[in-house]
Amino acid sequence: MKSEDIKIGQKVVPHSKSKGSPFDSSCWRKVKENKDPYLYVIRIDGNTIVLDDERGAELGDYFLPEDLDPYIEVIKQNNNESRNTKMKKITIE
Repeated sequence: MKSEDIKIGQKVVPHSKSKGSPFDSSCWRKVKENKDPYLYVIRIDGNTIVLDDERGAELGDYFLPEDLDPYIEVIKQNNNESRNTKMKKITIE
């Protein structure tokens, strides 16, 4: 990610850790144990992004913007529900 795309409170997924200790984030281990797929951006200090598993935390683990991907929430649909979807063809001239 780019630093200008990151906002406080945003859900992100770290894929590496370039700042500080190797990719041994206590926050990331904790969310994986709880099967949560993301961490919250709790602070931005220049090019350092501070993440934690709690939105209002004061301490967290330090990452660089390029260590992160945005979290994209997937909404699962119950198999018993029908979904009415209409598609419309759009022509761009």
